[in-house]
Amino acid sequence: DNIFARTQCDRFVKSLRISEPNYLDFLLEICISNNIDVLIPGNDTELYLLSCNKELFSHNGIKVIVAPSDIVASSRDKYLWYVDYSDKFDIVATVKLDQYMVDPESFSDITFPAIAKPSGGSASSGIKIFHSLIDVFKDCEHIDVAQYVIQPYLFPKSSDPEFKRLNKAVNEKRLEQASEISVQIVLSPLSKILGLFVSKNRLKDGVPIQVEPINTPEILDKVKDIAEFLSLKKVIGPVNIQG
Repeated sequence: DNIFARTQCDRFVKSLRISEPNYLDFLLEICISNNIDVLIPGNDTELYLLSCNKELFSHNGIKVIVAPSDIVASSRDKYLWYVDYSDKFDIVATVKLDQYMVDPESFSDITFPAIAKPSGGSASSGIKIFHSLIDVFKDCEHIDVAQYVIQPYLFPKSSDPEFKRLNKAVNEKRLEQASEISVQIVLSPLSKILGLFVSKNRLKDGVPIQVEPINTPEILDKVKDIAEFLSLKKVIGPVNIQG
């Protein structure tokens, strides 16, 4: 009940858990009884559920601000994102960890140091860093490898002020979140690109403490390509991409 914004609402309703089977019916009933015109998802885990049920809400006069379900599914799964869109964009090689462990030699794109993470995870949870194939088998004994993907570890350029710090952390198998590239794309209700913003963020404990806008053509051109693709796919609302 300690929700900061509850006093800023016309009405505050304590919700069911998203995992509960009648969550969707509950949400629709709340929207109808309160004459809601627009539903804005407030939690990543409900995006796919709502994207698959947009028609249910629209039949009741409620617009859900969410992307098409195929885009949402890919954006919530690192392996699907690679499989679906690596032919269109530069996406780091991504392999299911269980498949890699069966036949590592078949996946020459996975070089060391490598990083493994839950395919549907966020906030860098469950990260593993490997320096060799021996590390992969030794460090994965107690995790569900079917839920993980493995990728080569991507360093910033050696001229980056955080490079030495990150290199040291990786050598010690520590996850160090020193900085990130953050991309914001906003698309209109008709899926037209309204704006782009790209920044390099310095982080402390994973939280941005300095945001510096980026105007590098090499990066902006790639961001524009992604934005135009999302527009063609009829994505609406805000999109956040981080690396």
